[in-house]
Amino acid sequence: MITSIKNKLSEKYNIKTNELNLVKTRGGGAGKVLFFAFSGRQKTPFLCAKMSSLERYNVLIESEFNSLAAAKNSLPDNLKITVPNPLELTCVNGRLMALEEFVLGRQAGPYMDSQDLNTVFDWLYRFHKANIVGKKTVSQGFLSEVLSKYNLEDKTDNDILKIWGNLSVQMPIIKQHGDFHFANVFFRENTLKIIDWANYGKIILPAYDLVFFLRRQRGGIEANKKMIFDYFNYFSIPEKVLEPWVKILGIIENLEKWSRKK
Repeated sequence: MITSIKNKLSEKYNIKTNELNLVKTRGGGAGKVLFFAFSGRQKTPFLCAKMSSLERYNVLIESEFNSLAAAKNSLPDNLKITVPNPLELTCVNGRLMALEEFVLGRQAGPYMDSQDLNTVFDWLYRFHKANIVGKKTVSQGFLSEVLSKYNLEDKTDNDILKIWGNLSVQMPIIKQHGDFHFANVFFRENTLKIIDWANYGKIILPAYDLVFFLRRQRGGIEANKKMIFDYFNYFSIPEKVLEPWVKILGIIENLEKWSRKK
């Protein structure tokens, strides 16, 4: 299979096969195999190749490529540059392969200093501001609708709704990145590069990305709660719903993990 991939890339990019190196990388999740492609003696890959591990996962590769392209095409220019360029979809021995720009930069981590955290927060604020698609009254009815896709037992449903209580609050509906954690964030010069856009727009709950991100930072939510207060303030979300909303987003994050494993 490696030989077939090299032959395909060699043909597409006019590089001699013996001057093309592929390095298999970790990560990518179920159903995918990731490679970095190097040309000649270059120390930096010129592209990232994501390939389905089996033909039945071709739809996954196509969906992820289309999500990346949607993010790239829909964002304003000042945010487009933070998204890798989708290059093309191609087929190798019946398995679909997505080619995209390799992202070079300093990868974020779980112990970021305040300057880096502020850079991430600023990006996330601008990204979410550009992705508001409307407003919604968030009530028990809205939450029941959100939770219905997970096919939960009644007790679990009721426990989650109990956290929210009888609140009824107008909130912005915002398309989220959907997998926003430090391993997908790279610092490059004066901006960020964000990778793994497979879940872009699939989650529209405000602050989901921020909570998802901060739960993986040193000190977690408690140590970084000011950022959540600031976020709620920027998007005119009442402060009184901060505590229950953060708890519910944490539960939904776990439900998302569970649903993707099925």
